[in-house]
Amino acid sequence: MAGAVMSEWVRDGEIVLREATSGDIADERIDFALHDQVERGYEGALPATRDGLERYAIEVDGRLVGLLGFRRDVPRVGAMVVDDLAIAVVERGHAYGTRALLAAERRLAEDGIGEGFARVPRGNGRGLYIMLRCGYAPNDAFEDEGSGNEGVTWFQRNPALEPTAASASTTRSAAAPLRDTRSRPAHRSSPAG
Repeated sequence: MAGAVMSEWVRDGEIVLREATSGDIADERIDFALHDQVERGYEGALPATRDGLERYAIEVDGRLVGLLGFRRDVPRVGAMVVDDLAIAVVERGHAYGTRALLAAERRLAEDGIGEGFARVPRGNGRGLYIMLRCGYAPNDAFEDEGSGNEGVTWFQRNPALEPTAASASTTRSAAAPLRDTRSRPAHRSSPAG
C-alpha cells in the first residue's frame, strides 16, 4: 500500500475499513485467513465470490489485519449478510474482526440497512464463535434455500444480545443499530412450574 491513498469507508478508533484491493485479497496472510474461514487447514479452492459482494480491508494503524465481505439487500431488501470475516493469524485475539463488524453495522445503518445476517461454514469454529460474540444468533430460516447454503450456519443479528464486554470495549454504544425482525407470539403464557 506504499504510496497509495486509500479512502476509508468507516473508522472506529484505530480500526479502519477501506475498499479492499486485489493486492489485499492476494496478501499471503489474508489468503490464508480466507482459507481458514472455510475450515481449519483447508487447502482447496475458495468458494466462488457471490454477486454483489463488497469487500473491505481491515486496517489497524495502517497495517492490514483482515478482510470483511458482505452483500447488501440479502437475504431481503434492507438487510445485509456477512460472507467473509477473515483476520490474519498473527492479528487474532485483539477483537479486530468484532470491532470491524460492529463499525460496519453502524455505517450500514446510515445507509438504511436495518438487519444483519451472516453465513458461516460449519467447519469454521472461530467464525461461529465470533458471530455469537457479536450478538448474532443461529437462524435456520435460510439454510434450505440451496445455492451454496449447504454446510453453512446462518446467523441473524439480535439487538437484545449485547456483544461480550471484551469485544464491545470501544463499541458498546454501537451494539444495536440493527433491529430484530423475527416474529414473536402475540402474548406469552405463564411459565410452567
